Amino acid sequence: MTSPSSDSSRFFALRSKLSPDVDKRIELLKAACDKRDVEYIDFDIKAADHTDLPKLGVGDMLFQIARGPMFMTRLLANENVATVYKSYQDVLNRRLQLIPHQQAGLPMPKTIHYLTKDPALLAKYVEYCGGFPIILKAMGGSHGVGVMKIDSFSSLVSVVDHVLGDTKLIMRELIETTTSERLVVLGSQVVDSYQYRQQGDDIRSNVGDEMDVVPKRYPKQMQMDAVRAVNLLGIEFGGVDMLMDAEGHHYIIESNVPYCNFPRAQMLSGLDIAGMVVDHLLAKVERIKEHVQLPGT
Repeated sequence: MTSPSSDSSRFFALRSKLSPDVDKRIELLKAACDKRDVEYIDFDIKAADHTDLPKLGVGDMLFQIARGPMFMTRLLANENVATVYKSYQDVLNRRLQLIPHQQAGLPMPKTIHYLTKDPALLAKYVEYCGGFPIILKAMGGSHGVGVMKIDSFSSLVSVVDHVLGDTKLIMRELIETTTSERLVVLGSQVVDSYQYRQQGDDIRSNVGDEMDVVPKRYPKQMQMDAVRAVNLLGIEFGGVDMLMDAEGHHYIIESNVPYCNFPRAQMLSGLDIAGMVVDHLLAKVERIKEHVQLPGT
């Protein structure tokens, strides 16, 4: 991708915490901005003064680099600010993403989006999902946190009784596999991809400090479905997690949007994904400028 002219652009990177993953995202994005003469602004939402928030306008870019700051994105974004959303009004609750995926007919495990403590309904839901074992997922977690494999009705009732109410749970069909696939989407294409390999007996392949991760390229249909999964949410950047069964059928598990842990892909492949993101937003800045009457022009 080519690098559009920056013309004193600012890149606001929103975060609510620091961690090794977030630190790496900051490092790569700041380097990409420096290379393009873009001012990188680290914006910690926990330290922000809500009586004096910055006013963003033409030439500014807004990017969420970690979980949490979605409300701040909605506060700061406007029609003159470049974001990875197709429209600044599309800032969403990522927990609802599975519904538009299902409505659009994308391949995904059978899913019950709202659980109950009613035993008769729970039994019906298990049958719908193909019988035991099934998956329960507590919404809002990452790196496999909150994903549970349930093997019996007594275990299901026990978990639901204990957890439901404080935590939103969904039930999903179990896809038997020993890997999970991550496809990184930017705009209308998959720009990078890799595979997590399961270690030991844990059904989750993307957990732990020493994950087994390898670069991998995927068939065109998988790439098309990944792009559609992200774009359906009104977003132009994200990491789509998929599973593949023994017959080679793929299933979308979730889209990590409007950010994803892109440094893992960048470190594996050597592709400058951070630079691609900055260039993508700079191109939007230029399109915005074409439609806005700037002072003095």
